[in-house]
Amino acid sequence: MKILTSLLTSALFVICGLTGVSAQGKEFTYQGRLNQGANPANGNYEIAFHGVELAAIKGLNQKLEDEVRARDAHIAELEKRLSAIENLLTK
Repeated sequence: MKILTSLLTSALFVICGLTGVSAQGKEFTYQGRLNQGANPANGNYEIAFHGVELAAIKGLNQKLEDEVRARDAHIAELEKRLSAIENLLTK
């Protein structure tokens, strides 16, 4: 079952995301946690990504960018409402 789920997930990422995959640079900044055994990894590591992984990473990146844009818009709306409330209170 785990293999079937993995294959279906991989196929979904290929179908949905591979058409938009383009060549990019070799370097990226990893903003997360990478462990080597039980300890945090420290140093330079070479990581190889292939088609399915690249499609998955691109899909997740797009989702995160969309969520950040939505959050920023929500924060801007809240700041606008707060400013309006503060103006009413200072009158």
